[in-house]
Amino acid sequence: MSTIGSITSHIDVAQLVLYAFWIFFFGLILYLNRESRREGYPLHSEVNGEILGDDRSPNMMAPKLFKTHTGFERAAPDYVPDSDETVDAASIPVHPWPGAPIEPATGNPLTSGIGAGAYANRRDEPEMTWDNQDKMLPMRKLPDFKIADGSTDIRGWTVVGSDYEKAGTIADMWIDQEEQLIRYLEVTCEDGGGNVLLPMPLAAVNHMMFSADAFLSSNPSELRHVMAESMTAEQFKDIPKTKNPDRITLLEEDIISAYCAAGQLYNTEKWQRG
Repeated sequence: MSTIGSITSHIDVAQLVLYAFWIFFFGLILYLNRESRREGYPLHSEVNGEILGDDRSPNMMAPKLFKTHTGFERAAPDYVPDSDETVDAASIPVHPWPGAPIEPATGNPLTSGIGAGAYANRRDEPEMTWDNQDKMLPMRKLPDFKIADGSTDIRGWTVVGSDYEKAGTIADMWIDQEEQLIRYLEVTCEDGGGNVLLPMPLAAVNHMMFSADAFLSSNPSELRHVMAESMTAEQFKDIPKTKNPDRITLLEEDIISAYCAAGQLYNTEKWQRG
């Protein structure tokens, strides 16, 4: 007797399909594992300094060229190790074993570039729109943008730090032209500290810093405050500044955001060092 689908008495089509699926799935896992090595390699061993995953490694994919609409080209993997210049030498591991996270040992932890203040080495060029215009610009450079009717213009409002001290005054707002959102508040620091950018997600508008006093006050300006809970007023002066007062690069965005957001962890009593 013969059975439908049988090739021999021990092999049938369903069995062959199963074996083919196993082979395909093994190949897929191998392919995805190799593709995942396009970023973050080579690795440096903390034990013996050995370099893992260089261009001689058999498990590395051949470089693939990625092109952007602005003409920028980048190969991945590029076999270029991350620069050690961004890592503060005054850092210590939180545990004694290799691969443990590191934390700042001295100085201002918000500027350390490690831990909660780490950032990526992005291109030191502005992000561009699809028509090759700067994506992020201050409103003073965008005559076609205005505050929507019924919304509040917070330019001129006071900015306070987590210590409830005045850090500065909002001079302008930086707009993401494509998303039409406020991305940064440009703050003029107190005592001649210059202008710095505060990421909008870290700004609490009309923060009830004076609670009952603010509600009972007959002066509306008492409510016109923006609070940055991740930084003290004094720390505003050390926010990294942009090279160009009217432009911000991808690298500068990461560095500024890392500094400001690091205060969510480092702006505690443990990290308040003189």
